[in-house]
Amino acid sequence: MHQSLPQSDDGRSSLGASGHLGQASVCATVPPKTPVRLDHKQVFEQWETVRANAMIIAMLEAYPGPALILNDRRQIVAANQAFLTACGHTGEEVVVAQRPGEAMGCVEAIKGHDGCGSAAACAQCGAGHNFQRFEQGHREPIHTECLITREASGQLSSFEFAAGLSRLPGGWTLLALNDISHEKRREVLERCFFHDVLNSAAGLQGIATLLELEGRDSTGLLGPAAQALVEELQHHRTLSAAESGTLQVSLATVDLAALAHEVAGVIQRSPEGSGRRLQIQANGSWLCDRVLLRRVLLNLLKNACEASAAGDIIRMTCEAHKHGALLTVENPGEMNPQARLQVFRRSFTTKGGSGHGIGTWSVKLITERYLNGQVSFSSDDGRVTFRVYLPAGGQS
Repeated sequence: MHQSLPQSDDGRSSLGASGHLGQASVCATVPPKTPVRLDHKQVFEQWETVRANAMIIAMLEAYPGPALILNDRRQIVAANQAFLTACGHTGEEVVVAQRPGEAMGCVEAIKGHDGCGSAAACAQCGAGHNFQRFEQGHREPIHTECLITREASGQLSSFEFAAGLSRLPGGWTLLALNDISHEKRREVLERCFFHDVLNSAAGLQGIATLLELEGRDSTGLLGPAAQALVEELQHHRTLSAAESGTLQVSLATVDLAALAHEVAGVIQRSPEGSGRRLQIQANGSWLCDRVLLRRVLLNLLKNACEASAAGDIIRMTCEAHKHGALLTVENPGEMNPQARLQVFRRSFTTKGGSGHGIGTWSVKLITERYLNGQVSFSSDDGRVTFRVYLPAGGQS
């Protein structure tokens, strides 16, 4: 295993916001020292001891992902079925006395003089460094991430694991693995997708604006369509970053009236706003992230339009006071009891197969996690009202 994240003293990854490895890891070129191995006979005796401990075996097999019990020489003394299946082994005896990288087919494990942990690339392995911490007396559980390039049947494949190490009674070490390869690949694909497609959409929007200025867009539809595409892409990028905890907050003084009318204009040019009558009341300014507050208002106003019919009046207010800012969006209608209980749950939608169920969820997530505000709603007297409250001094 190699190229893992460096660790802080409390066992958490010290990966910075830039995504680069910490300086200590970059400078490390000498692999950690590996302890002298026990011979096969000694390890198989340990295997029998561990296998006789019903509690340890029950814990090992209860873990849904690959997991190992190691001795103080980093050698495997027990493996759960999930590990054997993931690595393509037919039985536990095959991996007993090996080290984790060897049992997993890590290409670096055969390059060192003592197998797993002794190759040059092992200097970057979080598992190896944290095994060494245990050998030096560390007793608290450690969490890290490890990358492994595995060779099986002549084919190379790359995996990324979240790894947890814990000391067990008797001097054993539990190594629990969770394959996060798909999550990591999805993150990379999302970043590439949003970057590339947003650039293309922004280019389309620029062309639409130019055609409109030159009077060559006779329908007047190209510009709004391009803007809607950009808005939708930006929304999903913001939501993805918010859910992953990587969303950055940028504070600025926001003119609430200007923002409210800007949002209303976007909605009125969208299919959802067609035929709806918007009434806007807004005043004052507020210190917050304008992009995120704009996204919150867009989602609420879009949801209100979708829940209304042509000709309905939808009211939006944005007012700043001494102790906080209050933003409301109100539309005609009633919310049934089932919907009220689930309105802020991710993937819940009242629109059946046509809805994605992330509108109100994203409003709550962005407001409460990143704007430090509160979101609430009410449904009575034939009106549904959503309220966003931002307290004074509560900005991130």
